[in-house]
Amino acid sequence: MNMTLQVSEEKHKDGEEEYEPYQNRNTDHSTTNWETMGHLITGSLGAGMMALPIAFKHVGLSIGIIGTILISSLASYCMHQLLRNIHHIAKNGRVPQIEYAHAMKLSLDKGPNCLKWLSRPSPYIVDFFVGAYQMGICCAAIEFISGTAKQVADFHWKLHFDIRIWMLITGLLISPINQIRNFHRLSPLSALGDLLILGGLSLVYYFIFKDGIPSFENKHWIAPEPIKGFALFFGTVMYSVQTIGVIIALEKNMRTPADYRKPFGVFNMGMVIITLADILIGFWGYVKWGDQTQSTITWNLPPTNL
Repeated sequence: MNMTLQVSEEKHKDGEEEYEPYQNRNTDHSTTNWETMGHLITGSLGAGMMALPIAFKHVGLSIGIIGTILISSLASYCMHQLLRNIHHIAKNGRVPQIEYAHAMKLSLDKGPNCLKWLSRPSPYIVDFFVGAYQMGICCAAIEFISGTAKQVADFHWKLHFDIRIWMLITGLLISPINQIRNFHRLSPLSALGDLLILGGLSLVYYFIFKDGIPSFENKHWIAPEPIKGFALFFGTVMYSVQTIGVIIALEKNMRTPADYRKPFGVFNMGMVIITLADILIGFWGYVKWGDQTQSTITWNLPPTNL
């Protein structure tokens, strides 16, 4: 890869026409805009969203709404900058695409002299933190699925397995799906996942509104100690909206990658949907259950209806 970039840069200096990475990618098994949107939503909405009512409880309704919008906007801006940087490096290097870690290395190579010494270890640092991030969110997702399965099994089937047993079962069930690396072939599963998310949200909203609009009495618009609870709120919202682990992979596998970062493109529209869904579930979940709001909204649902 290094030799290819060096040769490409030399050719570019000799006066070749401007190179556009998007036009030189292999589009075999690539995803459409709608398929990419499905992957983006599936990768973002989930366990983090179900924890937003407790996050709203810690800061209050007004701070919750404004904070979610601001944090989502900040995260989106940072991800746009990351994508622009990678595209810029690929364009200068005259290669169709470039790996996340290698982009970091090349950025430091071309950056300030005081940071060039970081170029050699930087790919390993990037891979470590991306891997740690992915492992963390996957562990949280498995714990969420396992906890829900245990709740259902304990009440309906009288199977009182330890939560670790359910985590093992969940891990074994999802491991085969994790071996599918082709995003186009994963699209039907993402579509199914989006339908399941929509169905789950419909059930949650049914229990929220089955007795009418919940009362706002004793619900804080600004929490008594919002600064104390803001760290938990910030982390929960970031977990809900941050898609750093998938945004580059999604763009790399698109049939029309130029549509990803347009003002009304796949990424921005997906983030609007994700942010709106987070605000609604956080707002109404806290309004419904107030001080009784638990760590995940599914734990507030009556067990007889699970």
